[in-house]
Amino acid sequence: KPSSVRSARAHLHVHILPHLGRRGIDEIGAQAQQFFVTKLAQANLSRKMILNVLSTLASILQTAKGWGYVCQMVDYKSLTIPTEEVQTEARFFTVEEVGKIIAAAREPHKTMFWLLAMTGMRAGEMLGLQWQDIDFDKGLLNIRRSAWYGHVQTTKNKNSEAIIPLPGILAATLRAFREQWKSNPDGF
Repeated sequence: KPSSVRSARAHLHVHILPHLGRRGIDEIGAQAQQFFVTKLAQANLSRKMILNVLSTLASILQTAKGWGYVCQMVDYKSLTIPTEEVQTEARFFTVEEVGKIIAAAREPHKTMFWLLAMTGMRAGEMLGLQWQDIDFDKGLLNIRRSAWYGHVQTTKNKNSEAIIPLPGILAATLRAFREQWKSNPDGF
């Protein structure tokens, strides 16, 4: 997906090339990989981010090996990767804060915030909604696709595709929005 490509490019330009770019691919062995992980940890990157960057490096090395280059694969078991950080509670808006945000917003953002607050869907999933995904009669909303930087794509994963209940107040909000909605060829 384009979002994965963008992340991999960021990993490459922000982390991999600055730390390993002067080395030959055959010089990125276990010791260099561990040094790289340690540098990432010292930069206060989360464990998840370190694993994501390592995954990009592993993909590069695997491709190089497939092309016949001599290189050592990333062996996660032999690397000392920082343990999971203590989880802090994620920041969230209170009901009162959500009410203030929605009250202050203008269309189309008001309806967008209603959708996000009442369904818990991802922003990209909300942007991928079409009118055909809303079943007002049955009170259901179908999450079938996502949008990312103006490109329609599949949802993050198969489990993200879902049929969720459409609360009455949200259905009323969507009906009112549809009355002033500006038509587009795909019904987004």
